[in-house]
Amino acid sequence: MKNYLGELWDEIAKNIKLEEINPFPDLKDFKAKGKKGEIVIEGAVQHFKSEKIEKIAYGRYLMTGVEINGVSIIPADNYDLPIFACNLSSTPRGINMDVDFYGTKDPIVNYNYLEKYYSPLKETYDEFLKLAQVKPLESDFFWSRTMRSPYFIKGLCPEPDSAPFINLSMKRLIKWLDLWKEAQPVKDEAEAGLIKKRKSMIRKVTAEGDPGKARYFDNILEDKNIIQRITDSMI
Repeated sequence: MKNYLGELWDEIAKNIKLEEINPFPDLKDFKAKGKKGEIVIEGAVQHFKSEKIEKIAYGRYLMTGVEINGVSIIPADNYDLPIFACNLSSTPRGINMDVDFYGTKDPIVNYNYLEKYYSPLKETYDEFLKLAQVKPLESDFFWSRTMRSPYFIKGLCPEPDSAPFINLSMKRLIKWLDLWKEAQPVKDEAEAGLIKKRKSMIRKVTAEGDPGKARYFDNILEDKNIIQRITDSMI
């Protein structure tokens, strides 16, 4: 497999002291077979924790010939940092990628959150719109609009021209790491409770909706729960 987000992972490892955890030991190196014994999905999901961070997930797998890479960073409950999420698929049509910050506070009720955590994304969003080879896409998952930033990036690009597009994920990761380095814990218990509740709802809504079109795999896989576990492992 080609490691499309390998540079992102190297940047994370360079800046964050990682401690490996195993919340999904069956996904560290897995192969999911179809009912006829053929390999339908294979890959690995690694998990780590660190200072101010509940979980970092790094997933790489092949699904019927489509290579999928994903990186997500979920902050600890007593920090109001947004969740960093990047998903990339190498398809016959090209590189399909989305990258964003998912807020752990309501940006309307907490308008300063919008300014602090979402405004830094505008620069990369403007770059995205100027990339001539990239076709902007709307997410198939309408429900995700409730958690995305105003500067959500999702697009499709021919693989030979994809380096500037993929590099937007690195630029956003660096912005997230800068915010992480400066982050201070939330001291108000009620505020921390709301952050924890919002993260819980993000997990719930994503777990229910994200497998989406992949649900058809349930009909051909021996293990009907593998798609759901992969989704859960990334959030």
